[in-house]
Amino acid sequence: CGFLLFLPLRLVSEETGEERTLKLKLDCGRGLLRSFAGESARYAAEPQFRVFPNPDKEWVLERVPDLTNPTFHNGAELAEERVVLKDGDIISIGSRTSETQIMKLEVHL
Repeated sequence: CGFLLFLPLRLVSEETGEERTLKLKLDCGRGLLRSFAGESARYAAEPQFRVFPNPDKEWVLERVPDLTNPTFHNGAELAEERVVLKDGDIISIGSRTSETQIMKLEVHL
């Protein structure tokens, strides 16, 4: 019927202030991120991470393995394959060799 049984996910770029609203499972990579997340999106892979709603109507962040610049969740590299997102969480790209994180996206539910 097209009725959403869960809240859309909004990702807001810290760099640009722009946002994207997601309503379905999506691979988030350089192409999509470049459209709203600013210059730092050039460090993203294709895909960088995945987001999707689970059966409990929660949004899940799923890591993509073997990335040069891994995905971080609230300042830490994703240790698990998937994590449930909460309002105010930060998704970013980082480096395993330094504590620098770029392309920070704030989660809004």
